[in-house]
Amino acid sequence: MCWSRPLPFSNNLKAKTYGVEVSTVWQMLDWWRWDANYSVLKTEVPQTAMAVVGVSPQQRMNLRSAVNIRPDLDFDVWFRYVGNNAAATASGNSYIPDYVTMDARLAWRPEPDLEISLVGQNLLTNSHLEYQQENLVLPTFIDRGMYGKISWNF
Repeated sequence: MCWSRPLPFSNNLKAKTYGVEVSTVWQMLDWWRWDANYSVLKTEVPQTAMAVVGVSPQQRMNLRSAVNIRPDLDFDVWFRYVGNNAAATASGNSYIPDYVTMDARLAWRPEPDLEISLVGQNLLTNSHLEYQQENLVLPTFIDRGMYGKISWNF
């Protein structure tokens, strides 16, 4: 006969988070729009818990420009800054450095219901680390990429 015991798990850690986010949209011209966003997140974790707790980036900033070059042609550029970060891993905290990246999109609509677009992602560097899992998994880097898309609405 085999007896099993419950295995209790508990999280008795305490932390405080507080922050602010500011966003704005500026329609500079009929054909040109700017979106801007800035956020700050402060996380206060007791020093004894820092070896086992990951935290979120303290600062993030986005700036996006959306331009309608012609009624059938759009060009969008998106800059992002993300502050440094920490991830709790099996071997202790792993630090993720801050990064700046940019995406760009060119879209053409030869017909009102058909759009053909080309998108470039993470254009400023070859790759960057955004997140790392807690378990024994190698960190994943986000590579520079490009893709095309065809959308047909009917």
